[in-house]
Amino acid sequence: MASRKSRDLNAEDRALWRSVTETVRPLHKSVKTGKTDAAPRDEPGTEPAAPAKAVSPPSRSRAPVVAKPSPPPPVPSLSPIDRKLTRRIARGSRSVDAKIDLHGLNQREAHARLLSFLQTARARGHRLVLVVTGKGKSDGAAEWWEEGTRGVLRRSVPEWLATPPFRAMVVGYERAHARKGGDGALYVQLRRVDKPGAGER
Repeated sequence: MASRKSRDLNAEDRALWRSVTETVRPLHKSVKTGKTDAAPRDEPGTEPAAPAKAVSPPSRSRAPVVAKPSPPPPVPSLSPIDRKLTRRIARGSRSVDAKIDLHGLNQREAHARLLSFLQTARARGHRLVLVVTGKGKSDGAAEWWEEGTRGVLRRSVPEWLATPPFRAMVVGYERAHARKGGDGALYVQLRRVDKPGAGER
């Protein structure tokens, strides 16, 4: 194929070409940067989502330590009563501090009455009291403490005095002298109530 001969531009063509080249602007290449594309904007009317919080594992709470209550102090045992007191009472140089007569009461009434009497006497500072139980009448038994006798309170009162509610207040007891009731009465010695912290004796 024969080559095409270039044509020489005349003066009119050159003027036209010059006017075209003067109006043409070169295209600018987009400048590449290291930045990534911007995050898409939220649509209007929607709230941004809150960042998720880290969930910590549930802590194992220890059960509170409950202090064990201290055991109650041991109930003191009964002891022989003060002989000096009983001798002085026998001679008449000292009288008992208080007296209670349980005649005519059943066991429930006598128990409640005796407990209240000893609590009151001890609170008043009494040391030696007289408890009259009565001798009762025998139904043929050999001794007063054996079954079959009618001296129920005479048998029961010493047993009551050996139980914890009474032992906390009572030092000891013994039969009264004949002039004070003999087998039908008891001398009961009470424990002193000292000031707090001084203890009892």
